[in-house]
Amino acid sequence: MNLTTSQCERICEETGAWLVLAAQQPNGSGAALSYTSPHLRLEAMEDTTGIIKQFQRLTKSMGMAKFKDALAIAKELNDQISAREEDRRVAEAAALSHAQLIQEREAEIAQKDELIASFRACLKEL
Repeated sequence: MNLTTSQCERICEETGAWLVLAAQQPNGSGAALSYTSPHLRLEAMEDTTGIIKQFQRLTKSMGMAKFKDALAIAKELNDQISAREEDRRVAEAAALSHAQLIQEREAEIAQKDELIASFRACLKEL
């Protein structure tokens, strides 16, 4: 911040410019940086304070929007995960049902094979 402030002061001294600088990291992890040239503070203190406050409101609302977007994305992902888990449970239940049905049919076939074998034995005896 000191480097940026000194650069701003140097620009204002060399050019006589009115300068307002406001910055905030997008993730909001650090403090907002703001600089207003002494010449501008003297001539329009109320307006420059308003500009800085407006910038702070803007960055705060942008940060809140990101947070809300992140919450919405997280909810959507959780909903998708829940839907996939439900689909998996349904598929597992269907597979189990099919496996049981196959076992029942195989048992029926085995009984019928035994019955056919007994009929064949009876026919050979005749």
